[in-house]
Amino acid sequence: MLSGETSYSHAKANLASILDKVVEEQEIIVIKRPIIKMWL
Repeated sequence: MLSGETSYSHAKANLASILDKVVEEQEIIVIKRPIIKMWL
């Protein structure tokens, strides 16, 4: 089983192709979002 990762914006723009890859290759894809630090 393979695994990969992508950014949130890339996944959002390419969701169909990413899901096709997950199904066809039984690959795990981790979608990462940037950590936003909020100053209070």
